[in-house]
Amino acid sequence: VFMSPQVEAILGYTPAEMLEDPDLWWDRVHVEDRERVIAETEKFNDEGDSYRGEYRMIARDGTEVWIQDEARLLRDEQGRPKKAQGVLIDISERKHLEEQLRQSQRMEAVGRLAGGVAHDFNNLLAVIQNYARFLFEDLGEADPRREDAGEILAAGERATTLVRQLLTFSRKEAVELQVLDLNDVVADMEKLLRRSIGEDVRLETRLAENLWPCKVDQGQMEQVIANLAVNSRDAMPEGGRLIIETENVTQPVGWLTHDADPAAERYVCITIADSGMGIPDEDRDHIFEPFYTTKERGKGTGLGLAMVHGIVHGAGGHVSVYPTDGGGTTIKVFLPASREHVDKEERRPAPSPVVGAGRGETIAVVEDDEAVRHLVERILGSKGYDVVTMGPEEALLMFESDFDIDLLLTDVVMPVASGKAIADRVLSRSPECPVIFMSGYTDDIVSRHQVRGEGSDFLEKPFSAQDLLVIVQNAIDRRPVRTD
Repeated sequence: VFMSPQVEAILGYTPAEMLEDPDLWWDRVHVEDRERVIAETEKFNDEGDSYRGEYRMIARDGTEVWIQDEARLLRDEQGRPKKAQGVLIDISERKHLEEQLRQSQRMEAVGRLAGGVAHDFNNLLAVIQNYARFLFEDLGEADPRREDAGEILAAGERATTLVRQLLTFSRKEAVELQVLDLNDVVADMEKLLRRSIGEDVRLETRLAENLWPCKVDQGQMEQVIANLAVNSRDAMPEGGRLIIETENVTQPVGWLTHDADPAAERYVCITIADSGMGIPDEDRDHIFEPFYTTKERGKGTGLGLAMVHGIVHGAGGHVSVYPTDGGGTTIKVFLPASREHVDKEERRPAPSPVVGAGRGETIAVVEDDEAVRHLVERILGSKGYDVVTMGPEEALLMFESDFDIDLLLTDVVMPVASGKAIADRVLSRSPECPVIFMSGYTDDIVSRHQVRGEGSDFLEKPFSAQDLLVIVQNAIDRRPVRTD
């Protein structure tokens, strides 16, 4: 009997060890595959001339190895098995790539679903949240109905967050990239995180000196850190320790997975480690899948870690999960470092804008959803604007002839005519007219309509009354002064 020395490179056992103990082979076949492999082998010995199978084995160091087993049975003149020839191939890398492809396809499918429903959901949420806000503000503090309106507002905000999580992990949400020092991001969030995780969890931050900058979306980075911290808190119901650490990491190209930024050799690593219950081995490979959760029903959507995965991979980075020594979980987020410098002035929060009243300016609102048209008319009309609302077909007719408006506010994707087509018609007759586009569609769909550029503003749905009033006021203030 001959066994190639290559078996030691694959499984960590020498040929002598494998041949000395015939049961060792079967003991190392993964328990979930063992019964199937034994049955296939017995059938091969009794009936077959050739065998090809794929199964998992556990190497000496505990690593799971995928094996492709190919064998041919040679028989004597009476048809009895005489000897077998076979070859073992380590296909672990291929299986890993196949799983990554399946994961990508699952995310793409849910992303398409998210993109398809985002527009309708965002229109509904704009209406629900704003009318709930009207009620909340109109009712006195002693009125019991005020609390009801507050619950509607809170539910609307949770629904908005849910839609954005769907769009984020499917990489369809608009991002605003800026060069950041992630130490600043962690430090700014520390007070919020301490409130979120509770007093029974001890938070430690270990921030590296001279941390390399990253070019990322600040809001998304805050979501990543907050989601991972809250997940750690949930894993420590009796309290514990949460460590957030930053460091610079230099590794050769190809060190990370194939979907990381191939041009990056320098990474910034954010480590979040807890002393919680840990993640079982059978769950570790699934935690970034959308809607996969180990929490009790009603305690989690299964989108938090999927969103983390989408944000980090969208930034050219990678997320790794490890068991923490002594119990718990360690998650490392690797992000490509930037050669650009951090602009500290850019990070200073802008003061909240003061919204003044309109002065009778005429605003044309083009929107195919009647409820959104009424909402916009109510918000702008209450501030002194003269609002004219219409659907896209009516808008085409109106702007074919002479008109006099001070601003056009139009949805982007509509039947009959797009917002871009309507804006082009208005600008052909009135080149100085300010234009604001609004949409609840995903960023990739909006981008195809080429409405984000100089000379126009963009309002994302669902929007608040404050958002709408500020963008309208700014657009009107920038328009050229009329001389007629």
